[in-house]
Amino acid sequence: MAVPTIATLSPATGAPTGGQLVEITGTGFRLPTVPPATIPAPSAPPSVRVLYGGQESPRVDVISGTRLLVAVPKRSMPIAADGQTTLGTEVVDVVVENIDDSGVLIPGETVTAAGAYTYQRPGIDYSAQRSGVARVTATLIDLLRSEVLANTVIETSTDYDPDTGTSKIEVQSTPQLILTGPEVEANTFFTFRGAYLVPGINPGEAYRHRRHRVLDLTFEIIGITNNTLEMHNLIELLEAVIDRNTSFDFECAPGETIPLELRWVEDPRYERQPNDPGLISDLRLFRGSVQVRGYPITDLPGVDHDAIDEVGFEVDVTTLEAPQQIGDNLPTVQGAPTRSPPEQDVPSPPKFPKHGAPTRSPPDSGAQQ
Repeated sequence: MAVPTIATLSPATGAPTGGQLVEITGTGFRLPTVPPATIPAPSAPPSVRVLYGGQESPRVDVISGTRLLVAVPKRSMPIAADGQTTLGTEVVDVVVENIDDSGVLIPGETVTAAGAYTYQRPGIDYSAQRSGVARVTATLIDLLRSEVLANTVIETSTDYDPDTGTSKIEVQSTPQLILTGPEVEANTFFTFRGAYLVPGINPGEAYRHRRHRVLDLTFEIIGITNNTLEMHNLIELLEAVIDRNTSFDFECAPGETIPLELRWVEDPRYERQPNDPGLISDLRLFRGSVQVRGYPITDLPGVDHDAIDEVGFEVDVTTLEAPQQIGDNLPTVQGAPTRSPPEQDVPSPPKFPKHGAPTRSPPDSGAQQ
C-alpha cells in the first residue's frame, strides 16, 4: 500500500471561475494502468482523484508517482455575514486519493493538505501593471506625449459653477489633449478560435493556452486651446501622427511585444461654443476618435497561469506548428501581425492625368457624330 503525500501546490491561489492548472508534488501517487495495445487505443482509467474543498477536479494528469497536474474546479464563493454579498476569498482543503480502475477509493491511500488552496476573487489593480487594457491606454498616451503634445492627460474634471448654473472644464494649461475611454468591442475577425502549444517546463512537455479574445479599444481625443491658429496646427499635427503610426508594438510581457493597429474612427472636428452667454469662453475645442485594434486577452488579470488550459506530452517542442484557425480568417496570436480584413471586389483607383497633361470631359454616350 502506497500512502500518498503532498509536498507543494503551485500556484496555491486562483479565481473561483476555476480551470486553472495547478502542479501538485508529493509521493505515492498511483500510476495509471497501461491500456492494451489495440486500435483505436483506449484511454487509461483514472488512477488519482483530487478534491478542492470537497469538489472533484474535472481533470487530473498523473505525470509520475511524484507529480500531478490538476485543473481546479469552479467554486461558488460563500455568502458573507450580511446574507447578501459574497466573500472575496475562501481557503479550502486539498485531498488526493488513489483510486482503482473502477474509480473506487483504495482504503488508506488518501492524504489531505489542510488549507492548501485559496479561492480569491480577482481584484482591480490600480497600479496599471496587471491590466493589459490599462497598459494599452498608457502606451497610446506615451505616443501622443512624445510625438504630439506633452500636455496629454487621460481625463479631466468637469465641475459645476453654482453662480452661473453651468458646468465648466478645469484645465491646468493650454493647449491640452484629453484622452477618454476606452470603449471596448470584441473583434470577431481577429479572435483566435483554435488551440496552440508553447514549450513547457520539462522536456517533451508543452502547454496548451486558452483561445484569444481580441478586442478593439476606441478612445476619444479632445483638444483644448485658446488660440484658433494653435488649434489648426494641433489638429494637423495630430492627424499626421496618427496616420503615420498605423501600427505600433505593445509590450504584452517583459521582452515580448505584439503589433497593434491604430486608426482614425472619426477625424477631429471643431466644436463651436454655444450661444448661451453663460457658456461663452475664449477656449477652442475639437474632438475626434481613434481605435486600437487587435489587443488579445487570454487570462484573468492577476491570476497566475490562468491562460494555461492543459499540458501535452511527447511533443517535439522544436517543431511546434503554427496554430490553426477554425474558419477562413487568419488568427491573431501573440507575436503575430494583425491586419484588417481585405475588402472584396475593390475597384482600381482612378488614373489621373500627369501634371501638365490636357484634360477634357468624356464624350457623351450615344452622341451624334
